Amino acid sequence: MAAGLLGATRARWRTDTAEYLTDYAGRSIRVTDERMAHLASAHPEMAGQEELIALTLSDPDRVVRSEVDPEVDLYHRMYSHPVVGEKYLLAVVKCVAGDCFLVTAHFTDRVKRGAVTWTRN
Repeated sequence: MAAGLLGATRARWRTDTAEYLTDYAGRSIRVTDERMAHLASAHPEMAGQEELIALTLSDPDRVVRSEVDPEVDLYHRMYSHPVVGEKYLLAVVKCVAGDCFLVTAHFTDRVKRGAVTWTRN
């Protein structure tokens, strides 16, 4: 029964409408409507910030490999935001077997810990 539920969840998730953004390394990052709805509800300050997310992926200040999950990269870019002030936008991207997708994005005070994989010169 649980396997059937998981399969149904995966099928529903994979049929979500998706947009693809390109990151600094030329990889396609899948951004689904479901993830954008998550951002709007879990992080209200992210509503309408699609352009900032795209810029953070394509031209980050720093990218860090997650200490918790080696398939996750943490993209950071500093912004001066009218609601939250001067903060980093953090875009969390997971890549599994060449399928890269946005997990979440939100503003944060600092660059997260982990191995730095890319820094803007």
